[in-house]
Amino acid sequence: MKPTQRRSSRTPYRPPRDRREVALAALCAFTVVAITVLLLFVLRPRDDDPPAIPAPLPSEATVPTETSPPAESLPAESLPTETAPAETTPAPAP
Repeated sequence: MKPTQRRSSRTPYRPPRDRREVALAALCAFTVVAITVLLLFVLRPRDDDPPAIPAPLPSEATVPTETSPPAESLPAESLPTETAPAETTPAPAP
């Protein structure tokens, strides 16, 4: 068996990692978190988009109503004065 080595009190304490490595690892972790937050903000669903669930249809059927007023209520200048003939004759073939 080997005898255990004892550190002498003359050698200063040396950390297991270099400070530059720790700073680089912390900077990389912060960059990954910042990019993730930025992408979540940019790619979030917009509020002005229509809802994904369509609106429910009305339960009662609606009957269309006539939207034009009756001919009696129209002013005289808007009524047609000439009518087209009911039957037209085809043009003679050349």
